Amino acid sequence: MEYLKKYCRSVYGHVLDKAWAEALKDGHDKTKKIVSLNFKHGLEDYDLKPWLPSTYKQLQAES
Repeated sequence: MEYLKKYCRSVYGHVLDKAWAEALKDGHDKTKKIVSLNFKHGLEDYDLKPWLPSTYKQLQAES
């Protein structure tokens, strides 16, 4: 369960960061919220490797 929480937070954080970076670059007012997130576009450059079960277990064991 903890794995899924961390994974979901990571995905959401990545998509949100990318959306804000693009919105600010396009001149979006930073005092206003972003109405919707495009997860398909936001995850195009997401690095999934650390979240593969074997990699994740190895990284947890090392930390």
